[in-house]
Order: sequence, then C-alpha cells, then structure tokens
Amino acid sequence: MPIINMMRRVRRAILKHLIPEVFYPKTILIDGVVVPIRNSKFSFGIRRYLLRGDYERPERDLVKRIVDDADNCLEFGSSIGVLSSILANKVGPSGRVFCVEADEHLVPVATQWVTAQFKNVEVRHGIGLPVWELPSDLHFKFEEGEGSLGGRVRMTANGSNEKEGVTCFDISTVMRVAKFIPTVLVVDIEGSESLMLDCKPNLPEQIKKIIMEFHPDIYGFDCMNRIIGVLATEGYEVDCRYSNTLSFLRR
Repeated sequence: MPIINMMRRVRRAILKHLIPEVFYPKTILIDGVVVPIRNSKFSFGIRRYLLRGDYERPERDLVKRIVDDADNCLEFGSSIGVLSSILANKVGPSGRVFCVEADEHLVPVATQWVTAQFKNVEVRHGIGLPVWELPSDLHFKFEEGEGSLGGRVRMTANGSNEKEGVTCFDISTVMRVAKFIPTVLVVDIEGSESLMLDCKPNLPEQIKKIIMEFHPDIYGFDCMNRIIGVLATEGYEVDCRYSNTLSFLRR
C-alpha cells in the first residue's frame, strides 16, 4: 500500500504540472469566498472541479439553506478547506468553525489559505467521529484513497488508535479540547457515519442542524436508512436531500 500511495502522489505531481501556472486564474470566487488557484497546492483534478464549479455543490447548497450567522460549526472531514471557508464566511465573526481532517497531507493545504482569510477557523489533524463519546473497545484507522481528496475511515474491534498516530475526535473531545459548543455538525468522512449503528450518538442538544454526506457504496442503502433512523430517534428530521447528502433539523 505505501508503494501504491507513493505512485499516486507522483502521478498527481505530474498532472499538476501539465498546465503551466500562468494559465490558471489567480483566484476564483465560490459562494462569496476567494479560493486561490494559481500556485496553490491543489492537484490538477481538484483545480478542474473548482473551476467547473462542481466542487462539493450539494454541501454548499445545504450550507446556504440551514447555516446562519453566529452559528458554531463542527466539520468532520474538511479536506482542502473550501467548505470550511464557506462556513466561516457564513457564520461571520460571531461564529466559529472547528475542522477535523484525517488526511495529514490535506491539513496544511487547508490551513495555509483558510486561516489566512478567516480568524474564526481552526483545523486539526484527526479522525472525526460523529458521536458524543467513543467506546473504548472500538478503534479506527484512516486509509488513503485513490484520489487526492483523502480516503476512508475503517473501524475495528482490535488495535489502538494511538498506534495509528492520529487523534480520534468524538464530540465530547472537541468540546473539551477546543472549548467549543457546536450548533451545526457537518460530516463527510467516508465510513465514519456508520459508527452511529454501533454506538448511540447521544448528540448534545446544542446541535440543532446536521449536514451529512452518506456513502452507501461502502455499506449499502439499508445501512444508510438505518443511520437516518438513528438520527430520527435523537429528534432530527430530514430537511433536504441532494442525492446522498442530507440536511437535518432538530425538532
């Protein structure tokens, strides 16, 4: 696997330099946020998505729909930081955005440009788990994907999170470490949402809104519907759906 990942990084580097930097625009505007393109650390593929305007469109539309000024947003899976910056812009200086990203290669990419524009954002390296408290008998590791936008989280009953070299952030840990009480939860880490089937979420009552991308290609549509049912037992109703990305509001 390390050799395969190295080959992927080499391929991304080659693709990134197929087009000279001068041919890229310096920046583009996405939902009111200035996103750097020229001389950025984004891969060739990411730049293509950004320039087409397709990048995370369902999540972006749901942010416009339910996130308000002064909200505090907890984002599990910040990737390159585009949605993080849109959240920061939407909540304004009275709100906060705390981001957790499992891919150590993407954390500095997001941190470099997002925190330079917005002072109400913090990005941490770790595995975000959308439950109040992680059971001691469950362990997690992050596996890089084929593309340049991270990979997926795998859950096991054996092992040690510490051995993986990455911190696990359940919601109680976020609130303790960051002194941060979220009102909005954004979840997009392939596989992490399935934890809700093995561990009762017990989401704090302050979380009134959820935006979650589901991954039925990993665990099937039956599990996806069961996760939606678990959220219903905690008082959340589906507000809007774009394919496999849904927003929820607390009743």
